[in-house]
Amino acid sequence: MRKHLTVGIVLASLATAPLAFAQQQEPASPQSPMTQTPQVTPVSEAEIDQFVASAQDVRRINVEVQPKLKAAGDAQAQTEIKQDAAEDMKAAIEDNGLTVSRYQEIYLAMQTNPEVAQKVQSQLKTQ
Repeated sequence: MRKHLTVGIVLASLATAPLAFAQQQEPASPQSPMTQTPQVTPVSEAEIDQFVASAQDVRRINVEVQPKLKAAGDAQAQTEIKQDAAEDMKAAIEDNGLTVSRYQEIYLAMQTNPEVAQKVQSQLKTQ
């Protein structure tokens, strides 16, 4: 039961993980109205492992930063805390062997490809 709860929490936190990076990246160039969902390079088993480890680290950082954000006195302090957290998340992802862009691609693949989602869920259950 506890393992299923942990898997659910990690999967739920994956939904917010890419948002932290969206604030830090350059704005994307405008897309044409005909643009479809981008094609994602196939995801290897090793990348699934790296993604799961990265997602767990990102979740841990997110949990750690929440009390700091609540205690921050003003918007400037909150912005600095968020920037530090985003840098920590980026470092955690890179330490696990992925680039931030590849992490986001795998996240997108998990949302759009049931096979990738199942592999991520299976990997989370084994940890």
